[in-house]
Amino acid sequence: MFKIECLNAGEGDCLILHYGSPLAPDFVLVNGGAPSMGSGILKSRVAALADEYGLLFPVIFELGMVTHSDSRSLEGMVGLFESVSHNTDTSLAEFKQFWHNPSMQSAPQEDRLKAELEKHGIAGNKPHGGTVGRGWGDVYMGHMKVVVIGPDTDAADSGTITALVSCQKKTILLTGDATGAELYEGLKAKDLLDGNGEAEFDVIKLPHGATAQSLDADFLGKVRAGNYIVSTDGAGAQATAGLLNALQEARGGAAFTVTLTNPIEGLDTDPNVTVVARKANEDSVLIPMA
Repeated sequence: MFKIECLNAGEGDCLILHYGSPLAPDFVLVNGGAPSMGSGILKSRVAALADEYGLLFPVIFELGMVTHSDSRSLEGMVGLFESVSHNTDTSLAEFKQFWHNPSMQSAPQEDRLKAELEKHGIAGNKPHGGTVGRGWGDVYMGHMKVVVIGPDTDAADSGTITALVSCQKKTILLTGDATGAELYEGLKAKDLLDGNGEAEFDVIKLPHGATAQSLDADFLGKVRAGNYIVSTDGAGAQATAGLLNALQEARGGAAFTVTLTNPIEGLDTDPNVTVVARKANEDSVLIPMA
C-alpha cells in the first residue's frame, strides 16, 4: 500500500503518506497547514486514522516534517502537538522522528514547536542530527526511502527541505517552497537526472505558493510528473492558473493530472489534463499510488 492524502490546508499545505501493510500501516506527516485551515481538520483526520485502520492511540508517525518555516506550514503541526496529552496512554499522535530547519529569524510558531518537541521528548533531525540537507545519506523507514535533495548543507541559511520519497516503486518529489533552480541543483547533485539532464516522477508536490515565476518553463519541461499536487484555498486562482498554463505549454501536449486541495472556479485546462479536486464534504483528497 502507498497513497498520498492531501488535506484541505487553507493557503498552506499538509500531506499524510500512508504506506506498508493495511493491517499494520506506517505514516509520514508533511507540514501541518495554515491557521485558516482550522485546528480541527488535522486533529480529526489523525484521530480517524485509528478507526480506519483499527489502531490504538496514539497513532504512530514514522516521520513528521516541516519543510519550510512559515505559519502556513507550522501552525497546524504546532496545534496537533498542543492538543494532546503528554501522557502516552492518551496522546493522539506520536512521532519517531521529526525534521525541521528553523529559519534564521525565529518565528513564534517555531518557538512553540521547539517547546512541544522538548515536552514530547522528540530529538529533532534524526537520524543524522544537525541541519537537514543533501549531505545526508538515504534514509529508510520500512518500505519507504527518502533522499534529501535540499538544502545545500554548505549554505548559510538552513533553508527549505526538499526530498524525493520512494515507496512501492513509486516516487513523489516534495518541494517545500524551493525555486526551480534550487530543486534542479539538488536533483543534479544527488544524481537523480538522466543523461539528458531530465527526470520524471510519479507525483510532484508543487512548491507552496508556486507561480510561473518560481518554476520556469525550463524546469517544468525537464522535471516532469504524471500528477501534480496544488495546495491552495482558491484565493490564488490567478497565480495557479498562470502556473498551470506554463506547465501545459512546457509539457507540449502530454497528458497529466492536477490534484487540487480546493477546487478553483473557471480553471481552463487542455483536454489532455485531468483535474481532480477535493470534494466539499471531505477533509482531503487521496492519490492512490500502489
